[in-house]
Amino acid sequence: MKKEYYKNLPELQRERLESYVPAVTKVINEWDYLNIFPGAPEDYYEREIYAICFHMGLAALMKNGLDFLRITQIVYIEMAHSFSILEIDEKMCREPARKIFEEINKE
Repeated sequence: MKKEYYKNLPELQRERLESYVPAVTKVINEWDYLNIFPGAPEDYYEREIYAICFHMGLAALMKNGLDFLRITQIVYIEMAHSFSILEIDEKMCREPARKIFEEINKE
């Protein structure tokens, strides 16, 4: 889900999504699930990054909010959806989710 797909969202939700992009980009690119760097283009995981940010934004609006476990589920679901031919499980997504959670809660 690229940036242009959520340009029509309400401003507050769009701003929240955009605030997640740097942290999620940093962590997902460092994790490099497919081990494609340094040879691949820097935006290789862009679709997954924007989809993760979109779902994080939705989760943040829900009653239970956005916590480490919710981020783990979001990362797992999106990566499993994008790379379903490869073996991935939720446990593999815990460390990137923890890093994302820490990054977005830095102040």
